[in-house]
Amino acid sequence: MKKILLLAGYLTAISTQTAKAEEVYYHYIDKHTSSPNVEYVAYKPSHRVAYQKKQYATVSEYFNGYEIKPYIGVDVSSNKLDFADNDLVRYGSEEFFEDKNKAVSFVFGARLAPLFGAEIFFQQSDETDKYYNYSDGYEKDSLSFVSYGADFQAYIPLKEKLEMILSLGIANYDFKAKGKLALDSVIGALSVKEDFESVAWRYGIGAEYTLNDYLRVRALARFIDMDDEHIKNMTELSVGLRYLF
Repeated sequence: MKKILLLAGYLTAISTQTAKAEEVYYHYIDKHTSSPNVEYVAYKPSHRVAYQKKQYATVSEYFNGYEIKPYIGVDVSSNKLDFADNDLVRYGSEEFFEDKNKAVSFVFGARLAPLFGAEIFFQQSDETDKYYNYSDGYEKDSLSFVSYGADFQAYIPLKEKLEMILSLGIANYDFKAKGKLALDSVIGALSVKEDFESVAWRYGIGAEYTLNDYLRVRALARFIDMDDEHIKNMTELSVGLRYLF
């Protein structure tokens, strides 16, 4: 119920902001058109598309004449985990694992409409190690993850080349936790590992800047709600590049 209420609130916020964005969008277009009967989408000067005034009365009219713009991209991120009060592996608890890591994401997406887009992604984190030294040995705990999923974006024009992004997505996270305990009193090292996965909602806000007709840079902050027995949530700060075809 908590996730459903949070999702409903987020969708309401996106809907409200999108309505405001259309006003800004129209205002921006009105200032950059020379004809009283035609509006121009000015995101790409070399790919301008003419629209009749008030054409967005229906969904079909909104999409009519708009050229879908596919793209590929890459993001690098810094992530912080919020562990639950539960042991990940037999020899370690949430206090034994590093709660920060780095990750890289590969993205394929498309600008489906002037103010909406969607993308799918694959993300791989690095493996973080944390060591503890004891009088008669040491302990090493490692954690990494792989994720894949889809994000949907609403774009809110701020300036000619700058847009705000509101993002909502869902993804599957596969974690690998490992623990190794080596003591002088024990012959050989004791090693254990645990793999677990979680389906999570991804809520993001950020900005995107258009460099030219083909390249855009973006920065996003995300809250990832896992609600897992091992990991409650994760915050992610990312920067990335998009290449439009």
